[in-house]
Amino acid sequence: MRIPPALPGFIALLIASSPPQLATAQTSWDPNAIPFVAGSVWQHAAVATLNRHLPTDSGFFVLGPLDLSSDLPDTLRLVETTLRIIAPNPRAARRIVSRLRLPTGGVALEDIQPSDTLSHLSHEVPPGYLGRFIRGTLVGEPAYVQVFTIQEHRWLLWAKRAQLTGVTERASGPLASYSKAVARYLAAVDSGRPDPRAPQASDYELDPAFDIYALPPADVIRGREGYLRLLDRNSEIGIDSVADGVLGFVPGPSLVEWLQRENEGVLFPNKEGEIALQHRYRDFQQLVGRWIGNPVLSAETVQRLRPGRYVYAVDRYGFMRVGRVTGGDSAGDSPSAALLMHGDPVLVAGELVLARALSGVLKVRELDINSEEYLFSNLSLSLYTDVEQRSDRYMLAVGHALGALDSARMSRDGILLRKF
Repeated sequence: MRIPPALPGFIALLIASSPPQLATAQTSWDPNAIPFVAGSVWQHAAVATLNRHLPTDSGFFVLGPLDLSSDLPDTLRLVETTLRIIAPNPRAARRIVSRLRLPTGGVALEDIQPSDTLSHLSHEVPPGYLGRFIRGTLVGEPAYVQVFTIQEHRWLLWAKRAQLTGVTERASGPLASYSKAVARYLAAVDSGRPDPRAPQASDYELDPAFDIYALPPADVIRGREGYLRLLDRNSEIGIDSVADGVLGFVPGPSLVEWLQRENEGVLFPNKEGEIALQHRYRDFQQLVGRWIGNPVLSAETVQRLRPGRYVYAVDRYGFMRVGRVTGGDSAGDSPSAALLMHGDPVLVAGELVLARALSGVLKVRELDINSEEYLFSNLSLSLYTDVEQRSDRYMLAVGHALGALDSARMSRDGILLRKF
């Protein structure tokens, strides 16, 4: 991007003296935005506590409940309303309880069997369910937590799309049989001996739409080259009458504070949906083979990384997760924000650049909001309107990224903000 040498500092001083006005609420016009449900105080504390216990192990992720409206430690709909821990492989999943058994730091959890979990509640897990429950206390509350490998979690995401009957009743018939076949296929992937052919829904007399690798729906947005040209024409940052036509700048302290205070509470799902996500899982696994990366960025974990470009995503609890951009020739060999969050909705996503300061400390030097999955809808019938309206939202989206860095106790001084 073309940024005049003297522009960043000038804009930083100029903008700091005059905060912009708050934009129209995102949910009033955006078909791809969903209301922000941050979770209860207990959820925030529980997620933060689990993250503190799992920061040094590459590949662990702590996710909120599937049901965004859930704010209780556990409810009757356990599969949808409990926190989820994603482990990078079966061995790590089996050993996680030994890490969380001691009643230290607000966590005391233990293994249980599904029958122990559900029998007194008079319901069962869906057919094919391969995750497991652990129970105990989290920050003073009795709680259930689900533990999955990445492949087991893929089954859960597929089951949600297939609308299995969940834990309230046992599904039967073709869908239940296919569900178990999908679970066996993904378990084989976990074992390192995947079946070369995924089970087909048609073999169970089901519509092909039930396939784990079903064909994604046709894009509303057509013509990628024209789309990219349109994005380029809307790449300038405009902030009322204070600044216009800016491609990048270093924000001043007043603007940083305003962005954190006024950013919109809007979550963005993966615009391509669960079907495309399953294809991305498969492509990444075939190209890379294993999952690496620090799940939560912090002043401590960042020092274990290398300088370079990273994909990032900020979850609904304000945690920033990162994955290194490999720079390979294939688009599938770097984790997308959708993969990084395992399909969960995000507050904001994009790329950042890590570089060493003169002191030798690794810090964030550049940050952008460059994610078509979350910032540009595939649901709007008017592409021009979609891009223009989302361009107006850019500054508010940045606030979530800056807030996540602040929560991680990472310096935001001198960060160059880019748009795309």
